[in-house]
Amino acid sequence: MLVIPDLLPPSVLEPLIGELQDFLGRKAAEEEEAGRLPTGAAAELAALPDLGRRAAELCAALGEPPAHMPPTLSEVSQKSHTTAGMFSLMTHPNMLDTAASVFGHDEILVHPQFNLRGMLPEAQGILYHQDLAFLESDGCEDTLFANFWIPLCGALWPLRSSAFLGADRCF
Repeated sequence: MLVIPDLLPPSVLEPLIGELQDFLGRKAAEEEEAGRLPTGAAAELAALPDLGRRAAELCAALGEPPAHMPPTLSEVSQKSHTTAGMFSLMTHPNMLDTAASVFGHDEILVHPQFNLRGMLPEAQGILYHQDLAFLESDGCEDTLFANFWIPLCGALWPLRSSAFLGADRCF
């Protein structure tokens, strides 16, 4: 594992964070309208300044236990978050240059399967996986992958304390 502090300026993360805040706002409003949240809960959640706190409070209000990916966050996680904010993050020159530096060449492609893993601060550990384990074994031995785990809100080392992580996968 290679830790690179300040790889991206905060402004690069803002569009993706905004998209996630919008999702949490819509989800809270839907749950309030359906009667699963009390009246005014969506507005209270929207007033919270931190993405991680909004996610944690919404999941707690819905009775979802801290987990690697609670049901509410799974709606926006994994392969489903294919947005301009995610694409902008994945194709940022600092990301591509880092992958090129690690691999020793500059032919870097961004995988079209975007990934985002939503986790609550209370979740214990992160479920890492080996991408090559999910590929056909015939001919993929020379495929190089770089996974970028980027905390989108107040994360502490080790990463098990993070709430949202954008995982950019290049090869």
